[in-house]
Parts: sequence; C-alpha cells; structure tokens
Amino acid sequence: MHDLLHFFTHISDEVRGVFLVGGLTLFLLLESSVPLFKMDYSKLKHAGINISFTIITLIVNIIGAALIFAAVQYNETNNTGLLNLIELPLWLHVFGGLIIMDLIGAWLIHWIQHNIRWLWKFHLIHHTDPNVDVTSGLRHHPGE
Repeated sequence: MHDLLHFFTHISDEVRGVFLVGGLTLFLLLESSVPLFKMDYSKLKHAGINISFTIITLIVNIIGAALIFAAVQYNETNNTGLLNLIELPLWLHVFGGLIIMDLIGAWLIHWIQHNIRWLWKFHLIHHTDPNVDVTSGLRHHPGE
C-alpha cells in the first residue's frame, strides 16, 4: 500500500500528462476504428473545441489548486482536518479520504450542479455536446 501511495503522490506532472494524452489518444483511435455510430462531423474540430474548454478550465483550476494546496499544508502543519481528528492506520486514512473526496468532491457537487438552477447553467455545457465522444468528458465550463 505504501508503494502504491508513494507512486501516486510522487508522480510527475509530465507523467500525468502522458497518461491523460495517451488515454485520450487510445480511445480516440478506438472510437475511430470501431465506431458505435456513424458521425458526420469533423472529429478534429470537435476535439479542438472540447480541448479548448479544458485548457481554459485548467488555467482557472490552477488557482483553485493553489488554494487547496495551501489549506492542505496548513492542516498538515497544524494537525487539523477531518482525517487528523482520529488515529487510523494509513490504509484507512487513504480509503476514508477517497470516500470523502468522492462523496463530497464528486457526487455532492455534481448533484448540486444539477439541482441549483444558476449552477446548472454553468454545468449544462458538459451535457450539451452535440457529438459525444471521448473528448466530451473534458467539456466543462471554467466557472464550475
């Protein structure tokens, strides 16, 4: 468990980028060679639009990540935060952290974006891709 945790906490940004671009490329090739539907649109133009959304969102997220990093550093230095309140084995901290991040950081936020009207207007762009493909998952409004 320590080796796996060490790998994912020390993976370089370059390797993360290779995983992302490699995965996108693999699935773009798979979609092109074994399509489920015949699509009459420019895949390159479509991917360019969705990737443009991603780049803009990435720039906005860098600021958010810096704020989160500062909060994490503060919690680590001052031994505060939800998972520091109780003594647990490392594997349970990792599991608990993943559950909390998935429940609050993914599911709850996504539910709120679907159910609060003004947030839905931001999130809607993710659901309005006229030609769904592997790049559609990258399509997010920078304000999300």
